[in-house]
Amino acid sequence: MDDSYTSLIDKGDLYFNQGDYEKALTNYLKVVKVFPCNTIGWTKVAKTQVILNNVEQAKKAFAEALELTTNDATIYYNYGNLLLDIKDYKTAIDCYEKSIKTDKTLALAYFNLGIAYSKLNHFDDALKAYNHFLSINPDDAEAYYHKGTLLSENNNHEKAIENYYKVLELNPNHSAAIVNLAISLDKTGKPEESLKAYEKAISITPENSTLLDNCGNTYLSMENYDKALEFFNKANKLNPLDAYPYYNRACTYARMNNAQKAIDDLKIAIQYHPEFKEYAKTDTDFDKIKQTQAFIELIMN
Repeated sequence: MDDSYTSLIDKGDLYFNQGDYEKALTNYLKVVKVFPCNTIGWTKVAKTQVILNNVEQAKKAFAEALELTTNDATIYYNYGNLLLDIKDYKTAIDCYEKSIKTDKTLALAYFNLGIAYSKLNHFDDALKAYNHFLSINPDDAEAYYHKGTLLSENNNHEKAIENYYKVLELNPNHSAAIVNLAISLDKTGKPEESLKAYEKAISITPENSTLLDNCGNTYLSMENYDKALEFFNKANKLNPLDAYPYYNRACTYARMNNAQKAIDDLKIAIQYHPEFKEYAKTDTDFDKIKQTQAFIELIMN
């Protein structure tokens, strides 16, 4: 190996490890200028350009590296990651597939392949990729979370729940999994279990107004109006510009046949989110007050 090549790579690596990516890039570019057929040099250029957010230059560098070798799984994998970040999911999938074809043990390629397929709504392919990753890494909480989310998005909430519980076995404070678990439990008619999950999530992130609003909705579905109002009030206090707690509180007051308070909240909800006006026309929560003059004037005019 040429001493000048080694020296430039070593210098670049030193700067790279120190976080000085501009100087690292300068040295790596010198490598490929002097040794244009050097795969390692082009790969290092590409990875550094990614960090510097120079997307087009990174793509060109990956292309140069892959012109020189087609059997390096890591290059395909890293190129796929860049393409995944810029939402070029189809080309990312192609890179991950080539990476896997070259090295079937590169587990993260399966994981990111699952993400790319899910972004394109290719449910079966995404599920297959996540399952393959989990066959290699059976204790990876994030993979179970992504698999659970995929299943939730395809209305397979029972299977999603299994995966969220697995996440929580591995990482009991995974707040996103707790929230998704609560939603799936609610959708499968298990409101009591859903509330336990929401309350745990709220204990981890108590300032999350959406969680408080969701919890209120679960109480509303159970016809526990006082608890529903308690959580809608908390959500509203945290985020007074969010239309949803106003709307959901209006629904609660309407069910309680308190037309004035329902109308007051509904007016504010519509002000912040005009689509609620059309939605309220068919929302059965307002059945008790739909014949009142105030509701008719607000919604029907």
